[in-house]
Amino acid sequence: MISPNTTTPIDQLQDIVSAMVHAAEAETIEQVLQRISKAACKLMNVKYAALGITDSNGLWFSHFEVFGMTEEQIARIGHRPIGEGLLGAVMSEKHPIIVDTIQDDPRSEGFPDGHPPMTTFLGVPVKVGKQLLGILYLTEKEDGSPFDRQKDLWLAETIARYAALAIAGI
Repeated sequence: MISPNTTTPIDQLQDIVSAMVHAAEAETIEQVLQRISKAACKLMNVKYAALGITDSNGLWFSHFEVFGMTEEQIARIGHRPIGEGLLGAVMSEKHPIIVDTIQDDPRSEGFPDGHPPMTTFLGVPVKVGKQLLGILYLTEKEDGSPFDRQKDLWLAETIARYAALAIAGI
């Protein structure tokens, strides 16, 4: 489904479309979010990817799925994010945010106990038109580099656009 070394934007777009079609075929919203998070992690070459769906007011997450953490890590955290810190900033500002060092950003509120360490952050709103459906966020590129503000942002926003269609269809 996803090529391990996509190099051109056309290859990447084909992989995104394939992954989102697979996600849209899921039967539950949780499966849709899991499939998109997994695909985003692989397409973006990051350790962690998560997709949260906002409530009807766009204030907190009614559903949240993460890929890259173990079940044990998720259980240690104990609750889904509530839309504060950088995630809350993406939700309220409704535009992408890229941060090279999470701890140095004044919007960051830290991590709950048991959360794996994370340094980099790329969060993009998942929208249909102006309606916010959720947030896609990615962290920790496999090669340790910061997110590229052009290439990675384009790829994340493209995934988010297709994710919005898959989510809206469920």
